[in-house]
Amino acid sequence: SFRNLLAIDAGFDRERVVTATIFPPPSRYPDPAAVVALSNRLLESARAIPGVLSSGLTSNIALSGGTSPALVRRAGETADTDGTPVLPSVVSVSPGYFAAMGTRVVRGRDFADADVRESQLVAIVDERLAERFWPGQDPIGKGIQRGNEPPAYTVVGVVRHVRFASLAGPNVSAGAAYFPHTQTPMPGRLRYIAIKTAMDSTSVIPALRAADQPMITLKGN
Repeated sequence: SFRNLLAIDAGFDRERVVTATIFPPPSRYPDPAAVVALSNRLLESARAIPGVLSSGLTSNIALSGGTSPALVRRAGETADTDGTPVLPSVVSVSPGYFAAMGTRVVRGRDFADADVRESQLVAIVDERLAERFWPGQDPIGKGIQRGNEPPAYTVVGVVRHVRFASLAGPNVSAGAAYFPHTQTPMPGRLRYIAIKTAMDSTSVIPALRAADQPMITLKGN
């Protein structure tokens, strides 16, 4: 059974990756703006560490155990073609996250630093959600909405399907919709950072711990 689990494609590449959970204490970071500023500082510091190839932030990470489902619909429609709501994983990420996790962009583009609140609202969907919403069609340029209210986000990319819950059991996920954290702030205080390195991933942990002093827990692969 363990050998079979290892053979399952989870949608990412764990080689030379460090992941960290970040939970800034309210006493030091009392409001969302302070949490965002801390997250951006940590990400910039991580990218400057020698040997780091790419890094990114996310509100939910592969195999975290949580699927973060939420209502997503095609722009202008209230439900799926069969009348049922679609509840994919909804995730906020920064540019560089997919590269750090080795989650390949199979169509279109990744998020960019230019994707800010004042620019066009954009989204990335995974292959499973793309096939659910637009079977046999090119999803690039299509629109999706979160919940039942505007605004609409334009799909600019498609990525591989990632397992968020676990490797075991049937994969019944509706897919995933990703939004840039600059346009859709991450909820709460919990953040994940993923770092891809050119060498043994554990070698960058001391430098990452020294980059800032939030409450973080790190893992190397």
